[in-house]
Amino acid sequence: MDIGQQIVSARGKMTQLELARLLNTSRTHISQLERNKVSPTLRTVEKLATALKTTTVELIGARQPDPRGELIDLLGKLTDDDFRCLERIATGLVALRNGDSE
Repeated sequence: MDIGQQIVSARGKMTQLELARLLNTSRTHISQLERNKVSPTLRTVEKLATALKTTTVELIGARQPDPRGELIDLLGKLTDDDFRCLERIATGLVALRNGDSE
């Protein structure tokens, strides 16, 4: 989710005008931020986070889920045959990435 979507989501039922007043800016500026027409400064992100009762990390979406966790869960469901097949696939992918030929 981009920062504009994060602002809209965090804003909830608060209007753009209410948020603008909290930030001492215009409703138009909030609208532009939400539509990603302008990029907020770090100070604006901090003000937004405070006004929206969230963190800057949550607002900018810096916390991304770790895909390795999902992969580890899936690995736990594999059979021995699945693992042998997966090993061959992984070996081939690494060889392709490194420009090796088998």
